[in-house]
Amino acid sequence: MQPYAPVLFLDFDGVLHPAAVRVAPSGELTLDSQYASHKLFENAQLLSALLHPYPSVRLVLSTSWVLSFGYEAALTHLPAELRARAIGSTFDRGRHGVHFSSVARGYQVVADAKHRGLKDWVAVDDDARDWPRGYKHRLIETDKRLGLAAPGATDALSKWLLSLVD
Repeated sequence: MQPYAPVLFLDFDGVLHPAAVRVAPSGELTLDSQYASHKLFENAQLLSALLHPYPSVRLVLSTSWVLSFGYEAALTHLPAELRARAIGSTFDRGRHGVHFSSVARGYQVVADAKHRGLKDWVAVDDDARDWPRGYKHRLIETDKRLGLAAPGATDALSKWLLSLVD
């Protein structure tokens, strides 16, 4: 990673698809029936298109999928162009104990940003509960149903990306 490369902390549920993901007894991942018109990772190509003009932007996974399935397995659900940008996750069993999973997402993200020495970063997440004071401006909160496809979220991410070229 380039020193001080901009980083987007990426949640999956409520960002790349609706927040109601279920694991069937067969192990298959599905969306809750109320989201029958949606599909898993439906906004991944939108994210890829938004990031395309900004090749220096890297991704850090800040999703519970890493806890549930592991980092490598979580990555396999992303398209290749997003996988290539990934540099890690907020959860690392070697650096954090299992207790880290009970820490509010905002604190996980801020701790990781500090650990990495990041200057330019933003988090895209549908969960704004308990974000640390002084860091709310680094959160792009998405709609739990539309995720990144919600106009406000797309606009906010575009604005952050444009700020990188100033």
